[in-house]
Amino acid sequence: MQIGPEQIELIYDYGVHLSGTLVWFDPTRTREFSLLSCARHHLGDRQKRVLMSEPTSRLLSAVSGKRARGLVSPFHRPFTLGNLRIEMFPSGYMWGASSFRVTLGSGHTVVYSGPFASQPNRTAEKPEVMNCDTLILDAVYGHPDDRHPPRAKVEASILDWTQQTLANGDMPVILVGNPGKAQDLVQALGQAKTPIRVHRQIHAYNRGYQALGIDLPDTKQFRGAPSKGEVLIWPSHLKKSTSIRNLKRVKFAALTGRDDIAGVTRRMRVANVFPWSVRSDYDGLLQYVKKCKPGRVITVGRHAERLAAELTRKGYIAEALPLQPQLRLI
Repeated sequence: MQIGPEQIELIYDYGVHLSGTLVWFDPTRTREFSLLSCARHHLGDRQKRVLMSEPTSRLLSAVSGKRARGLVSPFHRPFTLGNLRIEMFPSGYMWGASSFRVTLGSGHTVVYSGPFASQPNRTAEKPEVMNCDTLILDAVYGHPDDRHPPRAKVEASILDWTQQTLANGDMPVILVGNPGKAQDLVQALGQAKTPIRVHRQIHAYNRGYQALGIDLPDTKQFRGAPSKGEVLIWPSHLKKSTSIRNLKRVKFAALTGRDDIAGVTRRMRVANVFPWSVRSDYDGLLQYVKKCKPGRVITVGRHAERLAAELTRKGYIAEALPLQPQLRLI
C-alpha cells in the first residue's frame, strides 16, 4: 500500500521494526533504537538507545536501585527523532506501561498498542486509545474464546480459596506470570488483611511501586519458609524451584489469561487456576480497534492470524505479521 511519497514496511525480527527508520518496538535483541513499552523486562539494558515513559524509567530505577539507562519522556509529550514524531500514552498494562503513536514524515500515523488493558488494573494508569492510520495490535488474546470475566468476581474467588486453604491448615501459593499482575494481587489480598510473603523479584517490584507512591501493603520477602497463616506469591516460571519444592502442606494456584483452564491446571499441576490477566481479552481488542478507527490493522502475537481474519470479516483491512523475519507493506 503506497503512503504519500513514501512506501513504509513493517518487519518482525525479535521485535517489530518500522523499515526505513531506526525504530524498533520492544525488541528482544540489541537494536539501534528501541521503544520500550513497559518495565516487565529489562530489555532497555540490551539496546544501544531506548525511549521509555517517565513512569517506566522511575519504576525500573526503583526496582534495580540504579538509574535506568535511556531517553525518557512523559506521556503525551511528543519526542522528535529525525523526521519522526513519537508520542506515548498509557496502555494500562502495568504502572508506566505505554502505547506509542509514531507520525511519519508523510503525516501517516502508526500506533503500536503493545500489551494493554481492557479492564482497569489496580496498580496502573487508566488505559487510553489514540486514532491512527495503521494500528499494530497485540493479539496474544486474539481468539474468540479468550474472554476474561469481571475482575471483581475473580478476586472474590481467589480470596475465598486462600481463606479456605488456610482454614484447612495448608499454605496457599499463588503463581503469577509477570509484574503488574503480582502487584494487583498483592493489593487485593492486602485489602482483605491477608498476610503476604513474596519472592524476591516480586518484593523488588513492590518496593518500586511503593517508592512511586502507589498504595501497596507491606510484604515480607520469602526466606526459607513462610509463617503460618501467610499466602505466598511466586513467579510462575520458578514453580520447580528448590526453595518451595520441599515446603509441607502446600496448595498451588495460578493466575492465567488463557481460556484453557483445565489444560493449564494439568500442565502446571496446581489445585486451582483463576482467569486473571492484566492485558486485554478478545472483546477488549475489538473495542480498541473500534475506538482507534485505523485505516489498516496489523496483528502481532499468538492469535494474530485468527484476529486478523475476524477483523477482516467485520469489514476492517487487517493482516497478521508472522513471528518470524518477514516484511509487511503498510
